[in-house]
Amino acid sequence: MSSGLARLRAGEWLMAVAAIVFVVSLFALRWYGGADARDGWQALPVLRWLVLVTVVVAFAAAAAQLRPGPALAAALDVVALLLATITAILLVIGLATTGASLSAGAFVGLGACIATGLGAFLALRTEQGWIPGPERPIELVPLAPDGHKRQHETIRDQ
Repeated sequence: MSSGLARLRAGEWLMAVAAIVFVVSLFALRWYGGADARDGWQALPVLRWLVLVTVVVAFAAAAAQLRPGPALAAALDVVALLLATITAILLVIGLATTGASLSAGAFVGLGACIATGLGAFLALRTEQGWIPGPERPIELVPLAPDGHKRQHETIRDQ
């Protein structure tokens, strides 16, 4: 199992740890204070389901990296990034428009959501071929023929 964990890169580690913190903040920390103190699960009656889906996909994306082949891991990283971004935007809107006083759990949860998305982004950045360079050129394919016989062009990062 230790050889499988060695396959996890910094992005997957960040995504998995942030997802754990996100879940813990959802259930264990108070998001709203005052007389109507509530944890994240109680405070987010609709958004809680999106939060759970985001966390599950983040865990699945990190776990997919343990298997050989980058296709599934990369696809789940894209989905995790999209879900974490949408969840973070909706959390910001929800927290900014609530009339209740915010507690530390709300900020921890929002930070963990952003860190989950950042982990997914970093995991995508480290996929082979993402960062172009001399050893990995970007291939350009013309969309419309212009009457001349054109071969594929490549651009190399200077």
